Amino acid sequence: MEEISLAQIRQLLDESFSDEEIDILCFDNFMEVYSNFTTGMTKVQKLLRLLSYCQSRERLSELIVLLNRARPGLLERRFPTLISRINISESIAPESESDSTEDLGYLDAIESFEDHFKSVTDSMKRMTEATQDVSTQMGSGTTQVNALQASGNTVNAREAKRVVNRTADDLETFAKRMEAEVPIFTKAFQRGIIVLNKAMTLLDDFSGDTKEQIVQVRSMLQQLETVIDSSDSPLQAFRNSIARIPRVTTTFNKSKRHAVGALDSLLVELARSKATVRDAQSVLNGFDGTES
Repeated sequence: MEEISLAQIRQLLDESFSDEEIDILCFDNFMEVYSNFTTGMTKVQKLLRLLSYCQSRERLSELIVLLNRARPGLLERRFPTLISRINISESIAPESESDSTEDLGYLDAIESFEDHFKSVTDSMKRMTEATQDVSTQMGSGTTQVNALQASGNTVNAREAKRVVNRTADDLETFAKRMEAEVPIFTKAFQRGIIVLNKAMTLLDDFSGDTKEQIVQVRSMLQQLETVIDSSDSPLQAFRNSIARIPRVTTTFNKSKRHAVGALDSLLVELARSKATVRDAQSVLNGFDGTES
């Protein structure tokens, strides 16, 4: 990478990609970076985080390929020497999880699952907090509307609409938070299951009694199922409560539909995740003929 510096890559990205396009680039290819973006972060801050991530993981060449693919001809014009060394027509895809598990040992797989399990629980915690926040905000809005009605005077429609639309803004923010978390949850869960399946396949490598290892894996699956179950019913109830709210303003109706849609997407993922855990438990039961 001697022919092009980090500063030059940053400048190219800054000049060639909008803030939204940087979000999409990271979402599609560098989810670990995207998941650490925060509200109010500038485009430059996002780029610095992206470049730091790619440099530390030796993925700068991949970033260059993606940049050239999105803006054909740009790199050839700016860095012809670099392009002559890198076959940018080749697709440099991130290492797949299945490839990265090929040489994993049992302890590696268990450790990797624990890391992914933490990501799953952290994501669920953030979604729970988002739900609690918007519930409090909606409760405050309801209290304000009730106060207007309790005044004994005819409710001022304009004032009531202002309160309702403020609640709509809270719902919209909630929906966006949930939409950002769903892919984070899904990716962490899927990777966790992959490495846990790897751990199960490695049980055959142990000579003699594998009861201790089976108990360990079963416990991890049960913890994962518990985390999902603990959130499923409350989220379903909250989704239904939002869906039952009367359609009072255009702005609120749109936010309500957005929030319900985001929750529906999450609930589908939770249902799939629970089914996957049960399948893994059935496979594990085949090792010793027991039921979880």
